[in-house]
Amino acid sequence: MRVTITDKQGRVVSFDSPYSDEEVVSVLRGLVGRGRVMSSFADDLLRQTEGGRRLSRAQLNWVHKLVHDAEARARDRVATEITGQTRKPGSHKWSHPGT
Repeated sequence: MRVTITDKQGRVVSFDSPYSDEEVVSVLRGLVGRGRVMSSFADDLLRQTEGGRRLSRAQLNWVHKLVHDAEARARDRVATEITGQTRKPGSHKWSHPGT
């Protein structure tokens, strides 16, 4: 499903989500439970769904975005672990373990 949001800087961001609205709420709940998403905004959205309230289209789009970003961070972390490369904070230089 194609999702479009407007971020805090006013930029329009679009991406494809593999999840339905119902699935993505469940995925976010799991990510929050495992500490992969730590956001009061995510907590508020989940609290609304648990209270029986339906989320608006805009809120559901943000749930998709939160999940999308968390999964992207996980993919990046796995790639770093596989290659053994890390970036030094504030640097464009790569370092290898033990250097």
